[in-house]
Amino acid sequence: VKDLYQITSDTKCFSSFIKEAIQNPRKSQETTKILLNQAGSTNNFLKWYFAKGGYKEKYVDYITQTVKKAKNPEELLKISPNWGFWAFENKFGKDFFIGKPPKAIGTKKDYRNLVTNLLKNKDTGFNVKEFTNGLSGKRAFLVDTGENKYVLKAQEDFALYSKELDSALKKDKWLQDTFMKRFKENENMKSDSSYINAMIDFYLNLNNCVNATKIHCFDAKTSSVLYDYLSGTNQSITDINKQLPDLKKLGIIYNDIFSDNFREKDGVLKIIDSGESSFIDLLKPTVPNFQIELPNWSGNNILSTLGALLYLNY
Repeated sequence: VKDLYQITSDTKCFSSFIKEAIQNPRKSQETTKILLNQAGSTNNFLKWYFAKGGYKEKYVDYITQTVKKAKNPEELLKISPNWGFWAFENKFGKDFFIGKPPKAIGTKKDYRNLVTNLLKNKDTGFNVKEFTNGLSGKRAFLVDTGENKYVLKAQEDFALYSKELDSALKKDKWLQDTFMKRFKENENMKSDSSYINAMIDFYLNLNNCVNATKIHCFDAKTSSVLYDYLSGTNQSITDINKQLPDLKKLGIIYNDIFSDNFREKDGVLKIIDSGESSFIDLLKPTVPNFQIELPNWSGNNILSTLGALLYLNY
């Protein structure tokens, strides 16, 4: 156990340890097993993990400083996918944008116009088909530019296209500001929202996950996300996580029971809808005020931590 406290008692040592964990996320489970072995027992590990001056406290301090220094959301999403919508709003502004639209779509302004026109059922200049199944409060579209095909998912943000709502909000500053901010935050933080999907998929893409579909951008202003389109057929969900080995190495566990969320490309199984997934990485516990549980089994409580320890041998 003394060896574990040596890691967290020295600031430089801990900083190096965390940077290594972030740069090599696929080694997290192996590293955690080594730490558990050094502790001698689960009980000793938990004492160190939650102790004053222990792992979790030091990690929270590290992430707090990392957020302060971050220049863009991608820097944070490479670390983990479980960031609260408010954390990015506070750091990068209420209309933050992650990634960039493909050339076939155009500029950020062109992309936002596309989303608004789709939600208004207006002509976009592209061939468009709307999906109807398994949307969890989203509207999803197949957008064919003639050059490429994309899937665009958006929360049905009435403020984008409802003149009546816009007019009503302008009559009351509280409604326009506080209420709408909370409403939008709640919409984005819902399970399987466009935002939650984007967080998971950017994390996977930024860590070069072979089981992830290419994600292009997420726009907070329109609460929408854009992906490459992959065609394919339904996939059996029996032992699905064992069929997604790189996802598992990165701590993402697929939870949905919908069998149409996968496509095979070049012999590799890809996930096209990850919003119901969990994130499990004991080296990256949930940081209060910045992060959420997806449910994150390395969360801010004892039960989720014990669950993550059990999962090491799954």
